[in-house]
Amino acid sequence: MFKKVLDDNMLNDCYTVRKKVFVEEQNVPLANEIDDKESISYHIIGYKVNGEPFATARIRPIDNYSGKIERVAITKENRGLGYGIQLMETIEEIAKDLNFKELMMHAQTQAQGFYTRLGYSTHGETFIEENIEHIIMKKTME
Repeated sequence: MFKKVLDDNMLNDCYTVRKKVFVEEQNVPLANEIDDKESISYHIIGYKVNGEPFATARIRPIDNYSGKIERVAITKENRGLGYGIQLMETIEEIAKDLNFKELMMHAQTQAQGFYTRLGYSTHGETFIEENIEHIIMKKTME
């Protein structure tokens, strides 16, 4: 269901999901959604049984021991079905394979409770990014 992106077709599927969630649903400008960090990030894509892409995320190395989780997105009709947990587990498996000791993210505050249940803790005050309230969250890898 969730796979590490291996080719341009899979990466384009990630962009499709991100455009649906961030650009169409949350009004993030397309020019800001696809950025210069795509090529240095590890991307994950989720496919339904019928082959339709419905979830994505990326993890970007910060240094040799930590990574930043970015662009976590699940299409609206697939939320609340447990896929977010599976997506985050896949991200964390990749992080462990990369020997990362810590993961961090700029989490949308509406998802803060979800990430807290997965062991992430908040750091600092909330801030606005792309007109959406965020907070820094971190997790030490075991």
